[in-house]
Amino acid sequence: MKVGCTLLSALRLVAVGLLLLTSAIAYADIIIQAGETVTLSESEIISVDGDLTITGTLNGASSAKIRVTKDWNKTGTFTHNGTAVYLTGSGKTIISGTNEFYTLIIDHAESDTSSGKALEITSGTTQTITNTLTLKGTSTSNRIALTSSSSGTAAILNVNSAIVNAAYLNVKDSQATNVASATLVHKSNATGQSYIDPIDSIGSGSTEGWFTPPTASAVTTAQTLTKDTAMASFSPLTNVSGGTQPYVYSSGTLPAGLSLDVSTGAVTGTPTAAQVAANVVFQVKDANNAVASTTSTVSFTVNGPLTATAVTTAQTLTQGTAMASFSPLTNVSGGTQPYSYSLSSGATYSNTTDGFVCLGPIYYSS
Repeated sequence: MKVGCTLLSALRLVAVGLLLLTSAIAYADIIIQAGETVTLSESEIISVDGDLTITGTLNGASSAKIRVTKDWNKTGTFTHNGTAVYLTGSGKTIISGTNEFYTLIIDHAESDTSSGKALEITSGTTQTITNTLTLKGTSTSNRIALTSSSSGTAAILNVNSAIVNAAYLNVKDSQATNVASATLVHKSNATGQSYIDPIDSIGSGSTEGWFTPPTASAVTTAQTLTKDTAMASFSPLTNVSGGTQPYVYSSGTLPAGLSLDVSTGAVTGTPTAAQVAANVVFQVKDANNAVASTTSTVSFTVNGPLTATAVTTAQTLTQGTAMASFSPLTNVSGGTQPYSYSLSSGATYSNTTDGFVCLGPIYYSS
């Protein structure tokens, strides 16, 4: 049965005797329609075995409790006035609309110990908790899933000045804000922390403010390589620590022939194509998908192989007479500058910088 505002008020009057005995009134789905107002009494307890939909106005009261087994839908007005909200269902509960809760509790303490409990918050909305936030599964095999309604788009939990108790969660697409002003019960009432770090919990991506990320040092030395020549192993991120191991490294597109070891962060390989200078960004995250704030941007250039044109014109000289400048190797390109020239044998003079010689075969290198 779905209970509207008017019928809800009538049922509350009929149930006065029940309220005196049990301090709770149980309903199926409740819909507070637009233009209607429901105001709770102090210490009143309402249990909704279904959805609570607020398109009108719901006014809470000091020490009142609202228990909902399914979804909390709000497009109207909810003023908590000190009311505690318990989401007690065994399956997935959806919170829609932007809400301000005094106390919000999603755990297994309300007679529910089954697996598969989940909380989905409409993406892009903000849920503000002013007093207490409790999010607790029962074990690592029975975590509560906390997600947003749209993969990759976070929902926001504002825990400014709240008391937070969090454990056994699987968090995805969620941003926790104002954590530094919260009191973290699960961390021995710590304050001034930047991350919630719920006990024995995991992150499944796109989390912010939940898990302490690793730290790293960036190495941004430009890499000038030669096609078909193996590069020396290079690690753009070093001194990685903190967070939860193992770490996973990632990068933008590397030059053809190069690869990134995602477990060590080392770049190795033999470039197979020339490439003009291009920046590649590297990052590292931990097992909870918490990404280090330090990234490394490295410029990669791949030159073609070293080539040159040989000039083998015989040089007939006269003793005591200066020879004309002569370059046995021209059109030198590719490789990595600066180039260095050398003589193999029979030389009496050489200039290794520009390749000018008077006698003997010449070799070059980059």
